[in-house]
Amino acid sequence: PEEELPEALLGLATDGTRLVTGLVEGAVTRLAMGHVHNNKVALKSFIDSEIAPLAAFARKAEFVF
Repeated sequence: PEEELPEALLGLATDGTRLVTGLVEGAVTRLAMGHVHNNKVALKSFIDSEIAPLAAFARKAEFVF
């Protein structure tokens, strides 16, 4: 994935929190809905949508060989 839920935002969510967000899946952007359980987020996309990526959700670069 190219983006991730920021820890600061996840820290505000309690078990049972419902959310709607945008996802980038390859070249397609989609709306997704989901919930939080045990500090984990489960999302399911439900419709394609034109969504601009937000810098705050960009995945941090990781070291690779």
